[in-house]
Amino acid sequence: VDKHVRRGDDATPHLLWKDDSNARGARTTIFLQRLRADGLGLEGAPKPLLSNDPAGWEGPLVEAPWLVLDTSSAPHYYFLFYSANAFNGPKYAVGVARATSLAGPYVKRGAPILRTSRNASASPFAGPGHCAVVGAPGAGKALLFYHAWQRDPRARARKAAAGRRLMVSGVSYGRGAGRWPAVGERGVPHVSVGGVRTWVERLWLGNRTRRGAAR
Repeated sequence: VDKHVRRGDDATPHLLWKDDSNARGARTTIFLQRLRADGLGLEGAPKPLLSNDPAGWEGPLVEAPWLVLDTSSAPHYYFLFYSANAFNGPKYAVGVARATSLAGPYVKRGAPILRTSRNASASPFAGPGHCAVVGAPGAGKALLFYHAWQRDPRARARKAAAGRRLMVSGVSYGRGAGRWPAVGERGVPHVSVGGVRTWVERLWLGNRTRRGAAR
């Protein structure tokens, strides 16, 4: 499930997905496999890229792979964004791993790069995850779209009746061999679809958009 298509250095399409082993209480794995040129079939064998660590923040599963190639700085890295833990709770978060080749090996960053804030008043959203990245690294305009639950600022629990919200945050990649993607200013969700248009226009146009055009 949670398929994502990424082209390799030779423009060959590849499919990423996660297995559903968590449904039977086993560890889950994100796989990579080459697609036919027409994209309508698989070739070769699936390559496991990473699995969840049940003892850490990832809990019972990893899912929702999204792969980005960053050539803005040396060395070039493939950054594999993924989500982990239960999607309907505050422990759901976004992690990232990196590799110098499409097929890995991938090394996890460790701590999540997007998570629930401990301060409900400062960030009234919980359980951010299942992201998609739009925009090229190095351009200063990359965006991370994901979902999160709205929660009651007076409590740690989410507001079940409010449902999930589409969220957006900026992504920066840094420079050099030790770089990792960073999300927003504090790595917590903060902008929902209600404020997306004005916020995105400011980010992409450098505050040059006139007030009337942003409405």
